[in-house]
Amino acid sequence: MRTTLPLMILVASCNLLSATTATAQEAATLPGLERTFQSVIKPFLKTYCSSCHGEQDPKAKLDLSGFSSLDAVRKDLGHWQLILERLDADEMPPADADARPSPPVRINVIHWIRALRRYEAHLNAGDPGPVLARRLSNAEYDYTIR
Repeated sequence: MRTTLPLMILVASCNLLSATTATAQEAATLPGLERTFQSVIKPFLKTYCSSCHGEQDPKAKLDLSGFSSLDAVRKDLGHWQLILERLDADEMPPADADARPSPPVRINVIHWIRALRRYEAHLNAGDPGPVLARRLSNAEYDYTIR
């Protein structure tokens, strides 16, 4: 009895962990990311970001008006890393902005960006990128000719 209780707790916690992981993976599917982009992220950008980072004279030379679809976001993840860092540090929108999102809204956007980054990382896992041709050293060239 004494050894079965810790074993049962271990099995239950493993099942809970696997269920949580499966739920997180289902939420990070492309259709789920697209739905969240249309319902949460796009209105967030329009409400809190477009006044300063729109087409007309964008501050910090960061124009967010081009991110009207998930495909546009996926093509420019570098800027979204910057957005993630600024939102996570609670630097944007600035304190003197006309409108600031509530903490739960800001946290939802942060979680969405992280989920998108995880999705893209998983999608490209194992891809080394372009493999460049390498020049042979003098010794390697000599051995090859021989």
